[in-house]
Amino acid sequence: MHNGSHASLYRCQHSAEIRHSFSALEAYWQRLRGDAASAPALFDFDPTQVDAVLPYSLVIEGIAPGMTRVRVAGTEIDKLFDGDVRGMPFSALFAGPARAHLQALTEQVFSGPAVIEAAVRMGTAQGQMIMLPLTSHEGRITRAICAIIFEDIDLRSAHRCSFAEGEGRIQPLRAAFSTPPVTTGMAVQKKASLRLVAQAGDGESLAGALPRCKGHLRLVSDNA
Repeated sequence: MHNGSHASLYRCQHSAEIRHSFSALEAYWQRLRGDAASAPALFDFDPTQVDAVLPYSLVIEGIAPGMTRVRVAGTEIDKLFDGDVRGMPFSALFAGPARAHLQALTEQVFSGPAVIEAAVRMGTAQGQMIMLPLTSHEGRITRAICAIIFEDIDLRSAHRCSFAEGEGRIQPLRAAFSTPPVTTGMAVQKKASLRLVAQAGDGESLAGALPRCKGHLRLVSDNA
């Protein structure tokens, strides 16, 4: 997918930093959600509240059963994959053998719905991934905010993600998370970066939130 020219500029995080980034993102998501049994709305998501993790984040959209695409991606994500991943199938960021598991996880995020964490790897590099469901303007859970952060980078690898041995989390949405999470032997992934992107015909007011963003965030419109 890339030759490593931009991946060499990728900013890694230590495991403790990754945990802090994920905790901050999930805490903000939970504040938006409140005591509701469903997910918060993408419409209400203010990127400035979690700007530290934005470069490592993506907004993904379920467009059909088993099909998910990237709507928005951070700057570190683009470095990691050496290009603009906006509009690509989410599965394109993963190696072939990992795609069936990825599909199962994203289906769980949208239809559970549930919060998912998994350990990921890219070559010898280890990382973590978290996915948090969001509702569209129609009130359906078809979006998710996802963060992927790596502790290191392997420039010799094919630069597609796979799932690593490690403890993961599947936590169904119940009011105020009254249901204990299910831990699994999945893998969680670690590093990425966020440049917010909206495509024409989005139908959501994601673009309305973007003018509040500064610095490493920029809006990209696809008029195709």
